[in-house]
Amino acid sequence: MKNESKNPVSAEGLKVKSLTNSNGNKVANQFVITTAEGTFFQSYGTIVAGYTEGGLVFDADYWNYSRTTSRHRNNFTGLDTQETKKRIKEGQIKFQQLNPDNHYAGYGY
Repeated sequence: MKNESKNPVSAEGLKVKSLTNSNGNKVANQFVITTAEGTFFQSYGTIVAGYTEGGLVFDADYWNYSRTTSRHRNNFTGLDTQETKKRIKEGQIKFQQLNPDNHYAGYGY
């Protein structure tokens, strides 16, 4: 697993919207952030996953933080947990440090 430490979320072209659940309702503290670098899923203050030019990336530390985070991550990616793990094993999903400026990010540590 290769970890890169470049922060992929910059202010250039920044757009933020609430993540919506399967019923179309906004989910509190869950966001989709679009920047020049890609589209990212943020849970509370932590970037969990993103689509970049290089494909789908997950934060190395927080991609599987909790059942709730995983459920919202799956909603963002459109993949269930079984397919997610399969793609990780096949190398289709890469890992990065998506929160390099704050290792413990938004989970209150």
